[in-house]
This record gives sequence, C-alpha cells and structure tokens, in this order.
Amino acid sequence: MTPVTCNVNVNVTVGTADVTASTLRAEQLVVAGSDIRYHGGTGMVVRSVSGIAHGRSLRSRRGGFTLLELMVVMVIIGILSGIAFIKLDPRRNQADAGIGVVKTVMQQAMRNAVQRQYNIIVSFDTVGRRIRTVEDKNNNNVYDVGERALWRPLENDMKFSTPAQVVTGGLSPGPVIGSKIRTIDAMPSVIARRDGALSSDLQVFVTSLRGSPGDYRAVMVAQPTGRVEVYWYTGSVWTAMLR
Repeated sequence: MTPVTCNVNVNVTVGTADVTASTLRAEQLVVAGSDIRYHGGTGMVVRSVSGIAHGRSLRSRRGGFTLLELMVVMVIIGILSGIAFIKLDPRRNQADAGIGVVKTVMQQAMRNAVQRQYNIIVSFDTVGRRIRTVEDKNNNNVYDVGERALWRPLENDMKFSTPAQVVTGGLSPGPVIGSKIRTIDAMPSVIARRDGALSSDLQVFVTSLRGSPGDYRAVMVAQPTGRVEVYWYTGSVWTAMLR
C-alpha cells in the first residue's frame, strides 16, 4: 500500500488516537483503517492497512458565470457608459455653463435691485453673445451717462438662439421673449425693480454653436416674484434642471 502524503495540518481522530494540528487549508482527509502513523511537525504520512484514503474539496468550485449574471453585468455597464457619455460631452457641459451665466446675471440683478433700492436694467446682446446690466440709480429705465454698466459674455461656443418651442409651449418668436420686453439701446431688455418684481415675464434661450436640439437651455423668470428657473431641451420637451 502506497503512503499518502499531505502538506497540510489537520485534526484527525481514529479510535483512541487523537492528533491535533493548526490549520486545514485546501483538502479534507478522509481515512478508513486502523493503522495510522504520524510524521514531522508540519506534515503527516497516513498509512491505511485495511482501508483507503482520499481527498475531498471543502468547497465547490464554479467554472464560470451563468448567462443571467453576464446579462446583468452588461446592462450595468451600458447604463454607466451612458451616464459617463452625458457627463463628458463637452458641448452639453458648455450649454450648462452658458445658461448658468444667464441665470447668475438675472439672480444678481434681482438681488441688487432690492438691496440697493434702485432698478437694474438687464439687456441681451443676442448678436454679440453677451449681457449688459446697468445700475439705474435715478430709476428712469434708461442708460444715462455716468451710470455703471457691466458686460458679461456667454461661455465660449455658446449663443442666444430661437428654439423649436418655448418652455410653456408653442412656437418661439425669438431667443429672448416676454409679454412686456422693452428695447433699450437696440437690445431686448427687462428691468429688475426695487420691490423684487421683474418688469416682464422672461424666457431666454441659449445653445451651442452647433445648435443641436439637445444643447438648448432656457432661463425662465416669473414676473411678480423674480424667481429664476433653468430648463434643458430633450429634443421634444423642456425639463427643469435641478441646479
């Protein structure tokens, strides 16, 4: 009978013989017989006179993945890839930055008019792709000599543009619309008033220079409260942006 040699430490009890070692790692030794000899400090030689010895795995080993698991992984990868593409699309990020400029200008104009107690005129240079704010300290709704004016350009590769439809539905007559839009220095304009209201309801539309439908963004300002909201165009409907 050929001895079976195992380079593992085990705890074996046969009849009245009891041998204890430290760790069982990969294989469990099953012994049938009565003649057992032990050898060495870390190894062991088992000899069986009337029986056999064999090894059995302590755990089942799987050879691969099921079809369902592979399908789940592929779906997750597809979702993450779509999210990453949207986040890393430079033109859409530029569109977000461009409408962020319009939003910031309008919010600052509404805030400054209330805090400083004089009107702020906001004019949109749709050709030059920039916004002008005027501190109308005498509240006469025109840009007088000596009054402070600030220009804020849109982000690079952004422009004011007329979308297929407005946020509230229907066709858009232009990139800057409202029921009481004024023309000041040949630019469509609104006035942020000292009481926190805007002179007109307002919708302003910007997009990238390529003008893709998905690049359109909009700022909508409520006339009585001056509340500013931002929207993006999916290609068929406007959706509010949480920012």
